[in-house]
Amino acid sequence: MPVLAMSGVGGMGAEYGNHIRHVARNVRGVVVEGSGHWIPEEQPSAVTKALIEFLPAP
Repeated sequence: MPVLAMSGVGGMGAEYGNHIRHVARNVRGVVVEGSGHWIPEEQPSAVTKALIEFLPAP
């Protein structure tokens, strides 16, 4: 199952994706610039972009 692991620069950054890879194989790690722990509130357009790129088209 594909997993999208998003973290802000002020959060775990790239390490978050690496942690998730211990329990999942198909992981895409995304680090959102200008964000900490509240990524959707701090950078909503970055979240939308990452989701659109990650989710398959209908």
